[in-house]
Amino acid sequence: MRLGALRWLRDRCRILGRDVLHYSELAQCQVEGEKVALRSQRGILRPRQCRYPLTITTSPKNPYGDHFDPGTDLLRYRYQGDGWTGRLRATENSDNQGLKDLIRLRWPVAYLHGVTSGQYLVVAPVVIVDDDPVTQTFGVCLGAGLSAYEGLGDVSGAALGQPLDLPWQFDRQRYDAGVARLVRHNEFKARVLAAYRFRCAVCHSDESPLIEAARIAPRTRQIRLDVRDGIAMCPSHRTAFDRLLIGIAPDHEIRVRPDFLRRARTAGTASPNSLLHVHGTRLWLPADPAQRPRADALSERFGDFEFSARLNP
Repeated sequence: MRLGALRWLRDRCRILGRDVLHYSELAQCQVEGEKVALRSQRGILRPRQCRYPLTITTSPKNPYGDHFDPGTDLLRYRYQGDGWTGRLRATENSDNQGLKDLIRLRWPVAYLHGVTSGQYLVVAPVVIVDDDPVTQTFGVCLGAGLSAYEGLGDVSGAALGQPLDLPWQFDRQRYDAGVARLVRHNEFKARVLAAYRFRCAVCHSDESPLIEAARIAPRTRQIRLDVRDGIAMCPSHRTAFDRLLIGIAPDHEIRVRPDFLRRARTAGTASPNSLLHVHGTRLWLPADPAQRPRADALSERFGDFEFSARLNP
């Protein structure tokens, strides 16, 4: 059941072409004809079909302070519960004990990271690698591929509790930082697309499954992953923007590199999203000024575009 639910998550993301699912989509999980719960109000969820937790969730507002270790980028996931209940700490509960058991068992779970209201990034499989009672957090890193866990049962089996030769045991730096890398990239993408209402800012196409988050600064210079450092674009215009075939001036006017503009005019294409039709138009901007592109980032990138134009007269 555990592997079936994790496969359902990965297959659903693959079919939809995105790793961010709405909570209503998460509620559709079925394995062998049984509905399997993947998310609830509790951060640590053990469905009735499983002996140990199957998913851990960070809500979009992150009230408990789940975070990435500043030194290793390892996800530090907070214990469930706080304070005292009678003679026991509230953290001494079956949810936390279930994650402690999974450290020993080395069985995979799914991490659901809230990026915006109702939208959750799926990172699976992940494994619980350590428990820090001082900070009351669990360490979480990327797991191996699902095929590595074949043969594991949820209650019994020859491999129960036995050490597994999994890749994350030998390449911890790569696997520790893997969750952080996926979260940061997908948080950026989800927030940019939401700001532009899943519409290309260049041609206004609203084919939402195809819309991408283009970084204004090239990856070699990218430092921030703020919504103001990205622009929603369709694949064609993102490619043209990345290759400096189109530029966006600081006043948001869209320019096409002169040599490609001449080619477009010669071809005489009537496509509404062709380079010929977008030249001289203005970028479609988010309604919230705080989500619009940074002027300094646009200016720097437009300088690259002008340099490319001089090299290709």
